[in-house]
Amino acid sequence: MKYIVSIIYLIFLLLNSRIVAQSQIEDSAGPLLLQGMEKVYNLDFAQADALFDSVIRLNPKHPQGYYFKSSSRFYQIISGYDSNASEEQFIELNDHAIAAAEEYERTNQIDGQFYRGTSYGNIARYHAMAGNFFKAFYYAKKSKSLHEDIIRRNPEHFDAYLTVGVYNYYAAAMPRWIDAVAGLFGLGGDRALGIRQLETAYEKGKLAKLEAKFFLANVYYEEGHYEKSLQFHRELSLRFDRNPFLYNQLGLLYYSMEDFGKAELSFNKAREAVNISFMSSKMFADYFLGRINKLKNDYRTALQYLTEASEIGKNRKLFKSIDAWIVGAAFYQAGEVMELSGNRSSAMSLYELAKNHEYSGKSTVQAGKNRLQYGLSEFEIEMIRARHLILCGRTDEGRGMMLKLKPDAQNGNAKFLSQINFYLGRAEMADANYPSARDYFLEALRNQTDDGDQKWREPQARFYLAFCYVHLGKNELARNELNKVLENDQYLEAPRFKYLSRELLKKL
Repeated sequence: MKYIVSIIYLIFLLLNSRIVAQSQIEDSAGPLLLQGMEKVYNLDFAQADALFDSVIRLNPKHPQGYYFKSSSRFYQIISGYDSNASEEQFIELNDHAIAAAEEYERTNQIDGQFYRGTSYGNIARYHAMAGNFFKAFYYAKKSKSLHEDIIRRNPEHFDAYLTVGVYNYYAAAMPRWIDAVAGLFGLGGDRALGIRQLETAYEKGKLAKLEAKFFLANVYYEEGHYEKSLQFHRELSLRFDRNPFLYNQLGLLYYSMEDFGKAELSFNKAREAVNISFMSSKMFADYFLGRINKLKNDYRTALQYLTEASEIGKNRKLFKSIDAWIVGAAFYQAGEVMELSGNRSSAMSLYELAKNHEYSGKSTVQAGKNRLQYGLSEFEIEMIRARHLILCGRTDEGRGMMLKLKPDAQNGNAKFLSQINFYLGRAEMADANYPSARDYFLEALRNQTDDGDQKWREPQARFYLAFCYVHLGKNELARNELNKVLENDQYLEAPRFKYLSRELLKKL
């Protein structure tokens, strides 16, 4: 899910070099473009388009007005802002920008080349939206090559580092199957280099600074550096306070940090900022509010939010790589809520919807199949409730339930032993009872199985075990566990714990 959420944020808010170097903006157009960019960030598309139209009237032969208006049109399409905005209109505007850029290149090579590169980036994100990743990479590479050429000729053209950095980072951060095939076509990237280039654009760029900040806010999240991502997103949400998607990203960060109270507040702020034009933002917020209330074992409220999320998805156009996954995921979560409430028949209907939804991800489809075949036993229902109590800070209640379940797990439900010990360790660690927490994490690792459902817990258990060792004065044992987290390439879905492990190692 983390990867998909990142793609939502990347494509909806970011995958577009809307910046241009100072030399590429004519004096008369500059203020209008800057104002238009601010309007786009606050999702005020009508005023943004009016400003970009003014730029086109000032110089109809320059590509900048067409490029910026095509970018605005793209956002209108995917946000649902204007149901009359079509992909054909977007493509027509973007093609016009490319043609103007090619003509402009005859007299002003760098300016024309810059806009041709950004326009290819526009095409790339269009294909990414549609799930055509190889076409997206192809056009993104064309964009990158043009901007790399600008940097070769002028290494201090810091604004051009943005496009190159975006490509290098996200080309390297794709799932392995995409990365492996992309490598055959020379489409690979360099994750570390991409981050350095984005930081260069942020620190030294002129008009690139703000755009680079958006990208870095997301990149830091991808890298597990939630604190830095949170800082950037707070600052951006204060500046663009009418943008509900930024509140959603704050909510996602708090959710990922298991600060569910602040996550709930952020998602509710997103809902308050939403109007009828941006229902995809409400769908996202409702989905996670459903997840949070499920964690609180408030099944009635959870079901209301999850149902709202799926209903919004039924009534708007969904985009494969942006928000389409939410509907199937909401059906699945609602199914679990119904089953936890004791209504297996209703749960099965929802699992069926999750399994069969055309945009459900592979994990949702498989989870739906599993739940249809194997219902939750009373033991599993109690264990899920206990786990939720511990995650939400009600550690005494959760610990008590887990301790009652442990003998049953030892006598017939052995596959759940690792999970029970893991959460008992979490409960003890929350109370700073490090000797007991250490013992539970060691037991959780001993009971670990090769079940894919459980593998995600291993890096977490090792990090928490190391954390306990540090508090017990066993630094060498802590280093051993932290290095295991960092050295295991199978932990692809554990960037947060790799980041935390690196930071803790620096202190030892």
